[in-house]
Amino acid sequence: MASSDSESYKLAASDSETSDEDTGPVFAHVPSRVAAGHCSRDGTGIYIPSGVGPVRSGQSRTLLKTYDATEYEVYRRLADDYRDDPVQRFTPQLLGVTDICDQSGVNQKCIRMSNLLFGFLEPKVMDIKLGVRTFLESECNKPDLRVDLYQKMKELYPSQVTEAEHVAGAVTKHRFMSVRDATSTIGTLGFRVDGVAGYRREGNLENDKLTDFRTREDALGAFLLFVSVAANDDLETPFPAATPHVIATQLYKQLRSIQAAMQESTFVHRHEFIGSSLLLIADHRAHTGVNWIDFAKTCPVANDRQITHLRPWSQGNHEDGILLGINELVEIWGEMVQTVGEHDTPKSLARRSSFKLQETNLEVLRNPNSSPHALLVASPRVKLEVV
Repeated sequence: MASSDSESYKLAASDSETSDEDTGPVFAHVPSRVAAGHCSRDGTGIYIPSGVGPVRSGQSRTLLKTYDATEYEVYRRLADDYRDDPVQRFTPQLLGVTDICDQSGVNQKCIRMSNLLFGFLEPKVMDIKLGVRTFLESECNKPDLRVDLYQKMKELYPSQVTEAEHVAGAVTKHRFMSVRDATSTIGTLGFRVDGVAGYRREGNLENDKLTDFRTREDALGAFLLFVSVAANDDLETPFPAATPHVIATQLYKQLRSIQAAMQESTFVHRHEFIGSSLLLIADHRAHTGVNWIDFAKTCPVANDRQITHLRPWSQGNHEDGILLGINELVEIWGEMVQTVGEHDTPKSLARRSSFKLQETNLEVLRNPNSSPHALLVASPRVKLEVV
């Protein structure tokens, strides 16, 4: 059962296996925007204890996320009212609420939860937004105009900005999010690749490139790149224990497991999920995971309303499309497993995706007789990029 009592820093830090000293209530921001499976757009609002060694999100069993009353209530209900629900094992464990003092000296209330990256080694992480829309129905009629969203819309989707919006120099949140959803795979496939983390090589898939994804083939290309980069630790591990085929197969099986859990879940049937994400995690040791996160826009469905999570959305029916999205993901990953061979390399995968491998010395990396010096010289000269 989840605890709602306010807890101290020492309690939060005690979960870490690497903390031997009392360092006081000092916390560090997790640097990755999707770090540890509790993403926020720019990485702010996510904390790990600074007394657990280098700031690596996988070293602490516990994460702290800036408190959101709706999200906390969802985790509480899941822990208390749906403790035997099949989706329970795919979500972070709620450990209570903690008051902290961040690095700027500001006191904050945080949700304390399990760190989904604990036990992984240099993991690669992909955040996949689930559903056919990312806005609440209550946001449809809000008239508030936002200059910042107008600027962002003008930058990302210039052809979608109307003359009236140019004159006003502002748009509503609903207008911006509707355009973003319409120009991504959200509306057609029920999911969107929303972020990646852990890619270290220059030229690898960047998060700002994800806004260009429009098709099933774009998503497939990102998935092919993900398993390739994870298998060889982004070319840091030329002879890894894992292969792209092994990682793709394991993630496919885990996606099928969460698909079955969602279909059977009473928790799913009784809630509307907007803006939740599936988090795919993999490292070069073939350690993989699929988790369901981000419930700040999740709310119970009224007793007199039933939603299928499959039907098209129209204002008033509260359909979210999360089952449509997971079904599409399982189908795409199933196809990918059939096409990724046991001996596929990053180069061979790139040929079949929407990505191009630029290289000058890949043969050195693939040669088992290459010296450590040759590998060190060759590695920085290889990169994958979107075309």
